[in-house]
Amino acid sequence: MTRTLESTSVIALPRLDANQAVVLAQQIEAATLDENGNARALPEAVTEALGDVKSDRVTLQDVLGPEAPTGEIRALDKLEDNAIAALILILAGWSRVRGQFELGDVAAELGAHLGVEEGLGFINMRPRDEYGVVDTKLKTIARENLEPKLAQIGLAPLLYHLREVHEHYGKALGMVHSVPAEERAAVRPRLDALTDSLRHYVAAVLGSVQRKKPATKELADALLRPLTTWQATPVKKAAKESAAGGVGP
Repeated sequence: MTRTLESTSVIALPRLDANQAVVLAQQIEAATLDENGNARALPEAVTEALGDVKSDRVTLQDVLGPEAPTGEIRALDKLEDNAIAALILILAGWSRVRGQFELGDVAAELGAHLGVEEGLGFINMRPRDEYGVVDTKLKTIARENLEPKLAQIGLAPLLYHLREVHEHYGKALGMVHSVPAEERAAVRPRLDALTDSLRHYVAAVLGSVQRKKPATKELADALLRPLTTWQATPVKKAAKESAAGGVGP
């Protein structure tokens, strides 16, 4: 029985949406530069595969649209931080009197669904990653119909504000767009093309390693570090959380 060995089936990438694929590709491209910002000397096959990654990344970005100016993202990031922190801290505060007041029990239940015990460390994540965490919480609220219970604690206006801020934040990050139907349909094939290029690039890098030449392994490790550490960076405790005295009961 014969086996077909191709990069598309052998190389496993993390699950990526279009924006995450673009970010990962950008990080991989940056890893081809040394500590002084100069291009590393790469094997021919790796250089060719890298060219495909760059080309497919730009093509996908053309559909997703450009990211907003840094100043705008910074301002919206602060608004998002404040809104989600207010929601979590209020739930944490009410949770302190669970068993004594009904609203304390409601807050504790909501907190269990929304990860209040996990704290506010995520607001120190990279903007796109933070957006993903908050987006998951908002989808949990919608999916599990938690809005009426949030309203019991008086959080309906804050939730409305958070949703508005989150939408603007997503648009600034390129995560949410009003894209014509024909362009939305173009995202999937372009995302597939980029992930395929990323797999071929990984295969080319791994194929450049020579057992008796340690330097080739060191280079491969450096080139693939963005992939091996993807979403693996520990989140530091937010200074704002510490200043607030934490969010735990």
